[in-house]
Amino acid sequence: MSNSGKLTALESIRGIAMLGVLGIHTGSYVLGTPSPNPHIIALLEVLSRFSVPIFFFVSAFGLFLPKGDNQTFSYWSHLRRRGQSVLIPYLTWSLLYMLHYTYVYQDFHIWESPTVYDMLFFGLSSYHLYFLLILLAFYLLMPLWRLCIPFLSRQWKWAMPLLLGAQIGFDYYSSYQLSIPYSENWLDRLIYFRINYLPFHYVFIFLLGGLCAARFSDFLPALRQYRSIIRLSYAFSIIALLMHYYYLLFYKNYIIIEAVDTVHQLSPLGIIYTMTSCLFLFSEFSHANRLFTALNHLLSSGGKHSYFIYLFHPFAMFYLWKFWEDHQLPLTDCFAPLFYLSVLLICFIIAYLIEKTGSHLPVVNFLLLGKTSRGKKL
Repeated sequence: MSNSGKLTALESIRGIAMLGVLGIHTGSYVLGTPSPNPHIIALLEVLSRFSVPIFFFVSAFGLFLPKGDNQTFSYWSHLRRRGQSVLIPYLTWSLLYMLHYTYVYQDFHIWESPTVYDMLFFGLSSYHLYFLLILLAFYLLMPLWRLCIPFLSRQWKWAMPLLLGAQIGFDYYSSYQLSIPYSENWLDRLIYFRINYLPFHYVFIFLLGGLCAARFSDFLPALRQYRSIIRLSYAFSIIALLMHYYYLLFYKNYIIIEAVDTVHQLSPLGIIYTMTSCLFLFSEFSHANRLFTALNHLLSSGGKHSYFIYLFHPFAMFYLWKFWEDHQLPLTDCFAPLFYLSVLLICFIIAYLIEKTGSHLPVVNFLLLGKTSRGKKL
């Protein structure tokens, strides 16, 4: 597979992940309707849950894919590049969302201590910005991952299953067992907001991406050899995840929001589903049939704008929902796909306009996307 083929597959997966993120956040609005359809919620809030962790898989894959230039690794150069591509947009968008909140609700308390620190240090300016904090943490710990990947490359047959088990145990404890009330004590807040910044909830999927990239010459033939098994594993993980969701709804009598908050990407089945999704998508887009070849072109185009769409889409959702409410439009089952597609269209239009603006005003690209005039980004 050529370098361009690798990049196309990665861009396609980014595109799918971006679509999944929009699905999750569309689901949050659907949950706010009087009678949310549990099957639509299953698609939006359960089956889309792979989308955030898969970004970590893709990021690690890009970091550890052999470049062929034999350049020595410079930690400070790495931090400078990644800080520009992630930290600058994080600060810019955090400020934009905080200003927007203040303007809409005339609420200035978010600028007071300790709330303002929570907003910035825990990614609370908007519900999606925590992803950038976790990504920054992964980048900060790059020397550790550079030690782990060669070891895993040699001992993967036992080390990766062990790491998977440890990940399931850690995430289960953090998600379902560890509980602490919010307080103004800094240590308590570090624990309370742990999922918003700790990279250790996603170490397995990140290292899986790095391992697959480091052993790419073996990884691609393995995908081809075990393609049927990968497909079956992916199908079974979907079935298991949905069975758990419907079991909670119809046997344990959970309300929909309780079921969604239980069957998430950090649940044991959610971790398995994320892993099989990564392998399935990479397998299909690397050895594409006619359908996936066509999807490759469409999704890779979307993947190029995925970073901006990820950062911007809450604005589009907020104002589209406000329009929906102001005009008292019906909240039927048709609401979800119409809302979703409308947000997607708005985001692509704004992404195109920002791209054009940034070509004339590079500072726009720098602040919003961490891109230099040479086009380097995340």
